[in-house]
Amino acid sequence: MTVPNSELPDAIVEAMRRGSIIEAIKLLRNAKGIGLKEAKDFIEAQRRATTVADKPADTPGSLPPPVANALQRGNKIEAIRLFRAHTGLGLKASKDAVDAAHQPAARRASGLSPGEVPQSENSMWWPVAVILAVVAVYFFLVGSG
Repeated sequence: MTVPNSELPDAIVEAMRRGSIIEAIKLLRNAKGIGLKEAKDFIEAQRRATTVADKPADTPGSLPPPVANALQRGNKIEAIRLFRAHTGLGLKASKDAVDAAHQPAARRASGLSPGEVPQSENSMWWPVAVILAVVAVYFFLVGSG
């Protein structure tokens, strides 16, 4: 996948910043004269490179204060709207970022890692042990009498 003159025109960069991937692919195809697959692969690679570099940390402190406040109030939709206004990202990218920042707090609250099954408590063994003890005492007393 080689893109001639890999410096991207401003319109393509702006479309990527807005989250309009299809528009960015179309603009790249028109500007560089390359095929659909090459353009898609190039844009996706650029997106991955920028999202890794610009990805917010997974802590609520990494969010802008109004977004973190909206999340603390339990208003996730408002948090996404505020995040979009603050960063200029698209709806999906903003939702993913807010989810990523909100999810670790939920994991810490439960104390479980993703996919970890909570261990059952041994509350079932206590009544079973008492019943077995009563049955053993009954057979001991009936057998000796």
